[in-house]
Amino acid sequence: MFDEQPDSGEGSPSASGENTRPPLIAFEDLASRLALSLANSALTEEAVYDGCRAAIASRLGAVLLRPSDLDLAKNWLSGSGVKLCAMTGYPGGASTTAARLYEARDVFRRGAAELALTMNLGKLVSRKFLYLESELLQMAEHTRQAGARLRAVFEVDDVQRDHILIGIRLAKRTGVDVMELAFRSGDVARMAGVVRYVAHHAKGRIGIAAQAPEFTLDAALDLYEAGTDTLVTPAAVPLAEAWRAELERREKEEELRLRNSSGTSPEEIPSE
Repeated sequence: MFDEQPDSGEGSPSASGENTRPPLIAFEDLASRLALSLANSALTEEAVYDGCRAAIASRLGAVLLRPSDLDLAKNWLSGSGVKLCAMTGYPGGASTTAARLYEARDVFRRGAAELALTMNLGKLVSRKFLYLESELLQMAEHTRQAGARLRAVFEVDDVQRDHILIGIRLAKRTGVDVMELAFRSGDVARMAGVVRYVAHHAKGRIGIAAQAPEFTLDAALDLYEAGTDTLVTPAAVPLAEAWRAELERREKEEELRLRNSSGTSPEEIPSE
């Protein structure tokens, strides 16, 4: 569905059509793009604490939390540089706009730096676009006033391609900072296709996040190349550690290459 070339009416990410994303070289290049999801309704407070400590140790970019955990997590993450992101309305996004505005004010007061707002699927598939635009405009304004960022969570598996295009246009028009694509399955080719489609039409005006139960390292790297800025998953810590192991492998491979190219055997390399 998303493997074909994007529609020609809205341009391309670059004039040449080539990928111009900077390469991921250091550990922080990927780790800082990972957000650990601690939004499972069955998580204990102890599990949330353990997740926060693991996010700090792995130098992740953010944790996604239930609103009721913000007060505790703010203390646990204090001084770490790991951002607090609160979720609201997942799944379905069926709360009223008034309830969402109240919750936004509350989570920002409790220290959230980002709000992951699930778009109202019922209104979207009913084509109530003015309703959605009004809601997103109000939410974006409240977010800016709090000095925070707004992520519009789009449950991709439940909509059609034209709905995604409408979501992109709404996000651009209302000042949403990030469009977060929530996937239930790990079909990497499909996920990358959706990301490329969004990146093409977003034209750099909104960030792109991908959310899934887990990502392999190869999937994470493919999605980054496709245009993803952030990966949101409960498996963020193992993913960061897989990236660390990959960097170590690359370093050893480069050392071996240099030794072979210089004609020096490993025994002749002086130890530090």
